Amino acid sequence: ERSLLEISRQQQVKNSIYTYLLQRREESILAAAAQVPNYRIINAPDLSGKVAPKSIMVYFFALALAITLLAIFIYLKEFAGNKVLFSDELEEDTGIPVLGELVYSKRGNEGPVIMPSERLLIAEQLRDLRTNLSYINVAKEGGQVLLITSSISGEGKSFLSINLAASLARVEKKVLIMECDLRKPTITKNLGLGKAKGLTDYMIGAATAEEIIRPLEQIDNLSLISSGPVPPNPVELLMNGKFEALITKLSTQFDYILIDSPPAGILTDAKVLAKVADSTLYIVRFNYTPHHFVEFIRQQALRKTLPRINLVFNGVIRKNIPGYGYGPGYGYGYGYGYGPDNKKSK
Repeated sequence: ERSLLEISRQQQVKNSIYTYLLQRREESILAAAAQVPNYRIINAPDLSGKVAPKSIMVYFFALALAITLLAIFIYLKEFAGNKVLFSDELEEDTGIPVLGELVYSKRGNEGPVIMPSERLLIAEQLRDLRTNLSYINVAKEGGQVLLITSSISGEGKSFLSINLAASLARVEKKVLIMECDLRKPTITKNLGLGKAKGLTDYMIGAATAEEIIRPLEQIDNLSLISSGPVPPNPVELLMNGKFEALITKLSTQFDYILIDSPPAGILTDAKVLAKVADSTLYIVRFNYTPHHFVEFIRQQALRKTLPRINLVFNGVIRKNIPGYGYGPGYGYGYGYGYGPDNKKSK
């Protein structure tokens, strides 16, 4: 009886709990049924793919942006810069003909590039410049005196002097290079020659004309007058009258005399040397010479400060030039340490 009573008690407890839970479920169902929703589904949703962003539009705007940025870059690099980039523009702005163009060459400091076995593009351009040179000063008797100068340092005056002289010597012309940059001479160093008596020694009376002329063994018909010791007063030294007498004497011995002078845009030495010259080869370097010097060149021609100016466009960088396997070249370092900054060639 006691066990039966215990079982009956457990049955009553569990029956009460189950009844309570059934009652709560019914109440919840009645409460949910009494609520009316404020929405209605018209059509069931379906999968239609990506709506945004649209790939075609993204690619189009990205391409348009790239073209715009490229156009701005080309404009800023080619047209909005302050460097001379085109020989046609140079001729138009100055009214002076461009006698020749020389491509960029990495061999600028390794001596002459116009050797008998060389078939580089720059060697052919030097030969073309040599041919064009024969059309100036055709009526002059005796040797032609050419002044080689530029606006600032680093444009390739010494490079042109050495290689143009070598080119002229190859056609049996007696050529003399005069290293008249008494402030910072470079020709002797570029040719790998040692120190010797030079122009400064002659100007102060320490040497004769015969003693300062140095025939170059590696190239026939080519001689050099080096600058000699660096003087404290180069301009005054050039104006003492001995230089004119030296040029007059040497004109009877050489077919061409090439005067390598300091830059005319920052020093007066070139204007002093111009008094004995028949013509001037004025060098403008591609993407190096500041554009404001174009007006300076035009003014020099109008005032006839420099005789018979002819332009040489130097250091032109051209890619994929067909024929002969020619490649790019020319880099020539030069600087005074004052005036416009001289950036090292790459």
